[in-house]
Amino acid sequence: MNLINRLYEVANNLRAIPRRNVKTGVFTTATNVVTGEDLAIWLEKNSNITNSQEIKHIVEDLLDQHHLHVVNGDPLHHEFHNSAGALYRLQVDQEGIPVNMFRIWKEECCPANQLASEMINKMNDVLKDMQSSKEDQKNLITKIKKSKNYNQFMELSAELQGVNVQALQKNEKIAFFLNMYQIMYVHEKLLKMEVPAQQLERLDVLGKVGQFVSQSLQ
Repeated sequence: MNLINRLYEVANNLRAIPRRNVKTGVFTTATNVVTGEDLAIWLEKNSNITNSQEIKHIVEDLLDQHHLHVVNGDPLHHEFHNSAGALYRLQVDQEGIPVNMFRIWKEECCPANQLASEMINKMNDVLKDMQSSKEDQKNLITKIKKSKNYNQFMELSAELQGVNVQALQKNEKIAFFLNMYQIMYVHEKLLKMEVPAQQLERLDVLGKVGQFVSQSLQ
């Protein structure tokens, strides 16, 4: 597992830590935060990491990749403090962010049409996982969110932050945004557990849309 995937998995697992609302001033309160002590204790108990230096390196990597943010210190200074007074907030808990900004995308992006095609294919894989799963509906979404295919889909969705749509021709832009609409529609239904078995027929529709993207470049 490469570093980016490992950090995504760690950040996703850190959501299990209970959040706090901490009074930071006479009129100010930091909401949905965890302390440095919370992070260290959770990582030690749940990641089989007992070395304090390794915990420090993991948290600082999370800060560097913007999975985690400093709340009551210099946001540009990514040194971890194992302290009850050091406050951090997960990227997913930042207020008002789109679902694909669970982390800030900093890498180079692939072409927009290629990204749309890969997202469609990966969402198809997620839906197939749902179809083949024997979990009941109550536990299915939890299992799917931890699956390799869903994590890869979310990583692709994060890449949308930096995609260059302006490089597309008019018809390519139309195809791209139609693809995004299809994907967001299915993803929203999936998150709300409103994807009945017959919804899986949409796989054929998504496949055809993906072909349209590639044909538009010829």
